[in-house]
Amino acid sequence: MKSTVWIGSLLLCSFAAAQQAPAPAPPPTPAPTPVSQAKPPREGVEDILSVTAYYWRPTSGQPGFRAGKFVPDPTSGFLNFPSKPFRADGAMVTFPTGGFNRLELAYWRVNDSGDVRAPAKLAIFGANIANNERLNTQYRITNIRASWNYLSFPVPPFDAKLRLKSFWEVQYTKFLPTLGFPEAKNSPAPIQPKQSVFYPGVGLGLEYVASRNFRLESRGSGMTLPGKGGYYDVEANFVGRISKVEIIGGIKGYHFHTSTKLETKVTSTMWGPMVGVRWVFR
Repeated sequence: MKSTVWIGSLLLCSFAAAQQAPAPAPPPTPAPTPVSQAKPPREGVEDILSVTAYYWRPTSGQPGFRAGKFVPDPTSGFLNFPSKPFRADGAMVTFPTGGFNRLELAYWRVNDSGDVRAPAKLAIFGANIANNERLNTQYRITNIRASWNYLSFPVPPFDAKLRLKSFWEVQYTKFLPTLGFPEAKNSPAPIQPKQSVFYPGVGLGLEYVASRNFRLESRGSGMTLPGKGGYYDVEANFVGRISKVEIIGGIKGYHFHTSTKLETKVTSTMWGPMVGVRWVFR
């Protein structure tokens, strides 16, 4: 009987102790694994390091002289040069500048020569030219451009097909003409009235990226001030890529003019097809 009482007391004490003991702490909840940020796809068409060589064939338009706005007789300064230049050879180098943008350094030069007849009695840069007088002409136009090609929308592009670009640039254009007078008396020396235009400019462009290997590009930029010189520069191209080589084909137009306050100003508008090859390093 005493043993039974002792065992019952022991069980009762054990049960009471079990009721008073604290519950074991739950295991710590593991910290959530951070979700990695999705990175935009890199087609390699925006921020590229590349070298381009191209050929431009202006088939429309030509440079010429015009009388300034203060000259009483506008016809006294009107003379066009030959209308089909030999060619315009050009080159461009691009450097990535961070984000989806790049710096473009471009150069082209166009040449032409030929004989023309004066359409009226002319007074050009101090030379008095008789009506219908034959003139030996030649010229060279040189253009240098530094442009920041900036992706404006969307940023980042992800898989967007249509993209809006803005361009912030400076352009320098030099026009070097030569006029000879084979029919004039006393054989006067040829004149070379060199003219140039140097301006900052802004522009917009649209780019349709069908895939990493094919896209359409268009752009237009320029700047002019009232009574001063100015320019505009436009292009539209198809671009196809095979490995690191891009084939470019499209159309290019360029216009510039010097100040209208000059006695004789220079103006030029040229359009034509262009083709090129670009080597992409990245």
